[in-house]
Amino acid sequence: MGIKDLKGRNNRTYLNCMRARKASSQSEEETEFFQNEKVSNIRNLNKKHKPIQDKSESISSKISTIGTGSNNKINLKFSLESDKLISEYVNGIIKVQDTNRIIFNTQGSLYMNFKLEKNSDMQGPSESQQLKNIPRFMKSVWQMKSPKIIIPIITELTRIKNFKNWKNQKLEEQFQQGIIKLANKTDIWFITNGINGGISSIIGEAFNEEKASRNIVSKSSHHIDFVNSNEPTPPPLTLLGIISASTLQNYSSFDGVTPILTASGNKTNKNMLRFDINPDHTHFIIYDDLSESMGDTTGFSSVSNLNNLETLTYCRFRDKMESLLTRSLNYYKKNRLASEASEEDNEVKNLSIEKRQIPMVCLVVRGDLNSIDAIDFKIRNQIPVVVLKGSGAVSDIIAFAFEELNENKDIDHEENFIRPELSKKLLDEFKDDLSKNEVVRNQYRDKIMSIAKNSSSKVIKLNKNADDQKNFGDL
Repeated sequence: MGIKDLKGRNNRTYLNCMRARKASSQSEEETEFFQNEKVSNIRNLNKKHKPIQDKSESISSKISTIGTGSNNKINLKFSLESDKLISEYVNGIIKVQDTNRIIFNTQGSLYMNFKLEKNSDMQGPSESQQLKNIPRFMKSVWQMKSPKIIIPIITELTRIKNFKNWKNQKLEEQFQQGIIKLANKTDIWFITNGINGGISSIIGEAFNEEKASRNIVSKSSHHIDFVNSNEPTPPPLTLLGIISASTLQNYSSFDGVTPILTASGNKTNKNMLRFDINPDHTHFIIYDDLSESMGDTTGFSSVSNLNNLETLTYCRFRDKMESLLTRSLNYYKKNRLASEASEEDNEVKNLSIEKRQIPMVCLVVRGDLNSIDAIDFKIRNQIPVVVLKGSGAVSDIIAFAFEELNENKDIDHEENFIRPELSKKLLDEFKDDLSKNEVVRNQYRDKIMSIAKNSSSKVIKLNKNADDQKNFGDL
């Protein structure tokens, strides 16, 4: 989503909210209120009226009292007496505006920067100990509570520059409606790559429209007494972006001081994409992978690097964070004995299923070659994966293998049809990457076969018929 798309979505958001309100059973007074209310821009409405669940002011005041450095940078320190673990993070609230100074997220997005401290003398905190400070931060500073379920979105990052929306706009709208239906069922954390492009921005737009809809309902309740007091309060909307500094535009603005940054649009710099953050995300965890000693600094490395324990690449960082978050945030408030700390170091690598307190289901939408590695890794760690057929790219290739294997389990059908057809589909989709390397192409083909055969994977269809979307909202 570019800057022009961000500008144009405001009116579309308002119209969608109006359409939704008219579709519901309203009193004549309420309908008259919505028809006569003159709102030229939904962003102006957000400036005047707080959402139903607005904790930004209390969180902001808490951040400001934690302590400031010599340059007024906001820092946080945690100290555990058992292992003298001390970590410090630059953090704050940031708003995003366009070149005309129109602010997209008037409430701002919370963010924190994480940089791994190297310990050459082996005396300082370990990698896992430092990582576990992030959930503590989320609990203590952001005042977050663990959700009922976590849904990481697996999608492409390397091909965002050439990203194409679904050919049928109705499918994209149904996908967004399904996401919001899920979000309104229970307290869910959606985790994305946080960038303002591709699927992350499509989900962000859906969150933006839902926030606007809730704001309108909240505003109308102050004018008309039509709200049912027995109606439950909707769950909080949490859209968490885990993003690498190496792929982030204007990274220097995330300094704990700068209140507003100007979106400059996604750009290519030295054969590498740089992205703006998507302003509709509620929280960002920014991983500083810019140090030369970190090895890969592109943020685009294959998730096969998850097995490389020498460096903490972005892909390994995100996977570890998602694993840590499957335990309640309250768990990380406790001090641990030295023996427990050693055991937890191993848990960070792969938290066993019986120790996970928060269920996790990954949703695959489109995807690139790195996504295949990510899906394979999740399934091998017993994390269920749902593939959205109809979204294109990797999703549709996996869906093809899944359906063929379920329709015909004959080994000859697998060897003589499914495998050759998978190789062809991969080559058609990723010609630039796979045309000159048959060995790598076959490796990805075999991973897709493994994914399709695994009982932890499931395929749901994204069809033009809205009736076929019921299963998506019931995910």
